Amino acid sequence: MGSILLTVSHAATSTTADYEAEAGTRSGNASLASGSGASGGSAVKFSSTASACPVSTPNVPDGPDPWGGCFPGPASTGYPHGLSGDTRTPVTLTAYTGSCTVTTANTVIDSKTISCSGGMDVRAANVTIKNSKITDGISVNTEASQSYSLTLQDTEVYGGPHDLPTVGIGNLTIIRANLYGGHNGLQCDEFSLHCLLQDSYIHGQYQPPTGDSHLGGLLSDGTTNFTITHNSVFCDAVVNVDGGGCTGDINLIPNFAEINGANITYNLLGANTDSSYCTYGGEKPPSATPHSYNIVYQHNIFQKGTTGHCAAYGPVTDFKFTNTGNVWTDNKYDDGTVINCTAADECM
Repeated sequence: MGSILLTVSHAATSTTADYEAEAGTRSGNASLASGSGASGGSAVKFSSTASACPVSTPNVPDGPDPWGGCFPGPASTGYPHGLSGDTRTPVTLTAYTGSCTVTTANTVIDSKTISCSGGMDVRAANVTIKNSKITDGISVNTEASQSYSLTLQDTEVYGGPHDLPTVGIGNLTIIRANLYGGHNGLQCDEFSLHCLLQDSYIHGQYQPPTGDSHLGGLLSDGTTNFTITHNSVFCDAVVNVDGGGCTGDINLIPNFAEINGANITYNLLGANTDSSYCTYGGEKPPSATPHSYNIVYQHNIFQKGTTGHCAAYGPVTDFKFTNTGNVWTDNKYDDGTVINCTAADECM
């Protein structure tokens, strides 16, 4: 089973910034509600009624969540194409005929099938892709320039049978996306200034039949301003013949830079007996940048699965609750059992 995730990036110094889910872009069934107990006096509320969910089973993709809405799944993410239970207006896709390297700022691509061998490469600011299907991944090369950025909305992205992220590596705003294939659905790294994943579904990573693979739902090797709110994040691959498999669903592993500012709220983390843990919380003692700060886990649901604790070894590891700004509160299994995270509960 995977224990460490690596990329080909190199370290850079991250800036420190705070980023709350309620300060980000809200869409779909997300709205802002006041609450004296919430940080900043407000919180995100998901307002769809459970009876309207495409699936009746709670705490599964497209099923009811505990807050009166529905967790994202196949019928509520990707391009709208008339799946049962999808309330979005279907679109008709036509073939994209533009360049596979986008170099014009403010480009908008809408209702297209994008088939770029080796993936689409964004090298411009404020690019938007919506209501579309991408068949071989997409990257925003923030290592080349931190001015590049992408908004990906109501779009399906297949990362292909590649040892690369389906979407990466930074300055990303992703809303209602269906991400699968690749070694991670989303990767946000040290040259990124911000990443937002909301109302999206990550699953179905590519598992090579042999080799020491280290797969994940999403990964940060070191970044700032990472917001992960109301998603269904699954690393659901089975272990291969050489023991390669899933590290976890949400993996904050500071291989190349510290992680400073990650808000992880209202998500569903999928159970997998072949994952090590369902989330890695930002500590890596052997790293040159071993610590992470302002990591907030609140109101997340972990599927128990057949192990009774989400993954092979437990729901969470490498979360140091004593680090500045780190918060672990109201995280539960899908049966309502509270997941405590203190030194006594082996969060490290």
